[in-house]
Amino acid sequence: MSLGRQKFIPHRNGTMTVWAAVELLKGHIITTEDCIDSHHGWRLGAIIHALRERGWEIDTDMRPARDGSRRIAHYSLVHAPEVEKARYRKPKAA
Repeated sequence: MSLGRQKFIPHRNGTMTVWAAVELLKGHIITTEDCIDSHHGWRLGAIIHALRERGWEIDTDMRPARDGSRRIAHYSLVHAPEVEKARYRKPKAA
């Protein structure tokens, strides 16, 4: 994993990346099903990949989907670099 050339990850309120980062930092386990339910899109695997390239340690556990028809990835945060944590904290009110 090289942190020298980092991919651009949009940092706007409401983006899928922000949603995923905040949910992981809260200690939640997230899935594509959660992502779809919260109207943030389908490409959670791509976002997880990009976060990993930025130094995030994210665990992947393959478990049954809610309907039991297939197995899907369940992602949980192991560790995020402090600089990345600060990036997704809400700014303090003035």
